[in-house]
Amino acid sequence: MKRISYIVIIALLLVILPVSTVTAQSATNTSWTSSITYYSPSSTAGELNINYYDGTTIYTAGPFPVSPHGAGSVNIGSTSVPDGFGGSAVLSANVPINATYVQFAKDSPTSYSRAFYTGFDESKAGSKFYLATVRANGISTTTFGVQNIESFEITATLDFFSVGATTPTFSVSVDIMPNATYISSVPDVSTYPGGSFDGSLVVTATKKGDVATPGKVVASAQETLDNGVSVYAFEGAKEGATEVYLPSAMCNRGGQTSYFAIQNTGDDTASVIVDYYNTSGVKVGSMPSTNIAKGAKLSTNPCNDSLLVGELGSAVVKSTNGKPLIAIGKVASDAGLITAFSGEIIGSTTVVAPYVRWAADQNTSWSAYLAIMNVGSTNAENIIANYYDASGTLRASHVLASALTPLAPFTKVNTNPSSAGALINNSFGYTVDGGANGGAVEIISDQPVVALVRLTTNPLTIPNISMLGEDYIGIAVMPIP
Repeated sequence: MKRISYIVIIALLLVILPVSTVTAQSATNTSWTSSITYYSPSSTAGELNINYYDGTTIYTAGPFPVSPHGAGSVNIGSTSVPDGFGGSAVLSANVPINATYVQFAKDSPTSYSRAFYTGFDESKAGSKFYLATVRANGISTTTFGVQNIESFEITATLDFFSVGATTPTFSVSVDIMPNATYISSVPDVSTYPGGSFDGSLVVTATKKGDVATPGKVVASAQETLDNGVSVYAFEGAKEGATEVYLPSAMCNRGGQTSYFAIQNTGDDTASVIVDYYNTSGVKVGSMPSTNIAKGAKLSTNPCNDSLLVGELGSAVVKSTNGKPLIAIGKVASDAGLITAFSGEIIGSTTVVAPYVRWAADQNTSWSAYLAIMNVGSTNAENIIANYYDASGTLRASHVLASALTPLAPFTKVNTNPSSAGALINNSFGYTVDGGANGGAVEIISDQPVVALVRLTTNPLTIPNISMLGEDYIGIAVMPIP
């Protein structure tokens, strides 16, 4: 059986703003390149092929051998894809494959942050698709991509809602070829009214020339700082739920604070609360019930309600009147850290993280920290994080919950390659320890969980920046037939 994964590639799209609006070191005004990292949870070997789509032009790469439980990466610069490409990729393999997209500055990768987001399988595509936050406010600029996964051309209608708006602030319709992608920054949308914008996006897709036939799309977004070095990204969603799980929440913990954007994907006004939990499993409080109009978003953080002050924790977004929601989280600090990740509406007993690293030199390379949140209804008493290198060798198994140390519902536990004992030469996922770049984690649990991966580095050469980082959400694995 062929397994398919879809990735929107927006890295090489260069958004040029007027010189007066950006500094010399501006993530918004930088050229980016990318790689696709992958992991297979299969116990048998296989091979991977990648097709890159730019309108009607297709570039192929592969086949790449995939070891059992193997992890690897394909840098777009090593393929036939030309400079200036901005489009999409379709991964196909004869074994289950999970992928994460990594974006980094093309000419000076150590001078900027990186963006991470996960690929989609067909089950995550929809005829309606939602991005909980899109911005062009003089602080950051959103660039988004909408990919058509159908075999026919579609027309996608994009409705942009300002914060608090009950009707679209502006809209645009675009035609997208099969497997191709429409990519734009918010200011470059042809109907953009100008000025500052902060809001959300709703995409509706139909077959071109046939509005009665729905078309399926996926979408991702990245934000770049107009006057800074950070880039961060997240995936959209085809639907919401009455509960959304966020594995990371804090208020001024070591200078870091979480921020949440919650979008109403229902057909009427949603009433929303946010419950906050500390790492001991105690619900420390909630955001009071707040209304969100159809299609619109609400921005909040635990500091608004004086919760999780100086503490690590997690959050559950709840609709109290049955209207579905989606949410994204961001974490920012005064040290320069800015991240983004998508909230999850369902957990799984197997979750994988295709891109996991640990650097011997924390000042020049990146290291991963994982947060695993129990979203089941009872205590988790058997959670194990298995660390695999590029060849598929099991380097460590980290027991995170047991009958003696259970993990309460809506509570999180942490792991990393160092605490798990997965290091060789003080490294994991790099050539110095595994002979090739590639490392992944597979989490097995007796209760459904969601996982968040934080990648960080501590640069010494960027003024006023002591930490860069980005988050991505782990991928739920379906049972292998």
